[in-house]
Amino acid sequence: MSRSRTQHGEGPSDADLVEVCNAGNANQRHVAFAEIYNRHQSELLAFTRGFSPDQDVAEDVVQDTFEYLLHRFPPEGKGVHLTAQLTSLLHTVAMHKAVSASRRAHRWASSDVDPDDLPAPETPTPCPIRAVLAILPATQRETFRLRVVEDYTLREVAEVLHVPVGTVKSRLTIAVRHLRHSQRAYNLLH
Repeated sequence: MSRSRTQHGEGPSDADLVEVCNAGNANQRHVAFAEIYNRHQSELLAFTRGFSPDQDVAEDVVQDTFEYLLHRFPPEGKGVHLTAQLTSLLHTVAMHKAVSASRRAHRWASSDVDPDDLPAPETPTPCPIRAVLAILPATQRETFRLRVVEDYTLREVAEVLHVPVGTVKSRLTIAVRHLRHSQRAYNLLH
């Protein structure tokens, strides 16, 4: 399945919708943005769940991502000028917002709150790939997840992470080496 939402006989391409959001009248912009949202919301939620197993946090990240995009269009913003696929932009923004949300949650969790005063954590369904990915440092985890789990090409991973393709290759090599030598990863998979 291609992530590039171009003409599938079902309507305008993502690039066409972005142009309407940039230059159309208020009603046209509203309709075009709603189409972008409807087209990408569920896939973006699945993508975000890889960074945050908490459904509520993942949904908030998706909403924040679309809010970010909306504010870049006129009349508030100067417009969006795609240099890559719209999904690359959405995934980049979502990934950064998910990482920020995770950091905020971690700071809150490490405060001086008595653990007995906190509600019991919700136990998510075990997912070996999430547990394995948790072993990796953040940059390797993001790179590995995009390439292996999401099946992005090396160039697409580089676009989403804003790094050269060589950096993607290096991070993947180190991540694979790290996982191969990790007894914890072995135990999780067997």
